[in-house]
Amino acid sequence: QILNTEAKSKTCSKCRDKRYILLNQSGKLRANLCGCFLCEECEGEGRVFHQDEMGVAFLSDCNHCFTLRKRLRLLNDAGIPGKFANSSLEIYQPIGLQNKKALSRTRDFLDDFKEVPQEPHRGLIFMGGPGQGKTHLVVSILKQLILEEEVDGKFVDFFQLLSDIRHGYSH
Repeated sequence: QILNTEAKSKTCSKCRDKRYILLNQSGKLRANLCGCFLCEECEGEGRVFHQDEMGVAFLSDCNHCFTLRKRLRLLNDAGIPGKFANSSLEIYQPIGLQNKKALSRTRDFLDDFKEVPQEPHRGLIFMGGPGQGKTHLVVSILKQLILEEEVDGKFVDFFQLLSDIRHGYSH
C-alpha cells in the first residue's frame, strides 16, 4: 500500500486496494486513480485551502494524496509500453537456473535500493535470447521503484534509442 488513506470499500475488485489501476492506453502504460479512492482531506480534488496565521487563505497540494498522485504521474511519464501493464515480480515465471538467478538478483537489487536509497547504486544488466523475461524484470523493477520509492525513471528501448541517435545525426 502506498498510502493509508481510507477508501470507500475495504476490498476493491478493480485495484485490489492499491488505490490505482494500470492500463494499456494507446500502447503506453497509464496509471489512474481507482474509483474507490477518495481522499477525505481534499475530496478527490488534489488541492486544499489553508489559512495562515494572518487569516490569508491559499490553495496548496493535498498532503494526504499528493504522494500517490505524484507517483502515478512519474509512472505515466516513464514511457513503459502498455503491454507490460500487468508485469510484476509476483507473476514472473522463471524457467531454468539462469532465470531463477535473474529473479533473485532482481530482488536483491530492490532490497539494496530500499536499504540505502540516497547512495549511488550499481546497475543491473540482463542478457539472453528473446522470450527469456528480461523486459518483464526490468519493467517490474522500474514500476516498483517508481510506485514505492518515488524514483524518477525512464523505459527506453535500445533499438529505438539507436534509431533516435541516428536520426539526430542526420539533421
